[in-house]
Amino acid sequence: SPVVSSVSKLSQTNKEGQDPNKKAKNPEVGKLTEADKASIGRVQLSVFWAYLKAIGVLLSCISLLLFLAHHLVSLFSNYWLSLWTDDPVVNGTQPNRLMRLGVYGGLGLSQGED
Repeated sequence: SPVVSSVSKLSQTNKEGQDPNKKAKNPEVGKLTEADKASIGRVQLSVFWAYLKAIGVLLSCISLLLFLAHHLVSLFSNYWLSLWTDDPVVNGTQPNRLMRLGVYGGLGLSQGED
């Protein structure tokens, strides 16, 4: 019926009388400015300081030290494994096998890994 079609046409137009399916006339809407592009991916130091204060300076320092220690132990663990694999084989076994295994196991446990 004509009443239904005119109501459906009115519901498809917005307040300005434009069809919402058509693109906006201003192509600059939604584009980043040069200032926006320059700051993408950068966090101000004040944001880090706010997090540091919220967590607590002592706890943040401890967390950072444990993080560094974990990565250093991981690095040393890989180095120790390379030393172990370079050990010569004598009579079908490596002479320092138990010591190498113990140190490698201790490094793994200190990292909290299985």
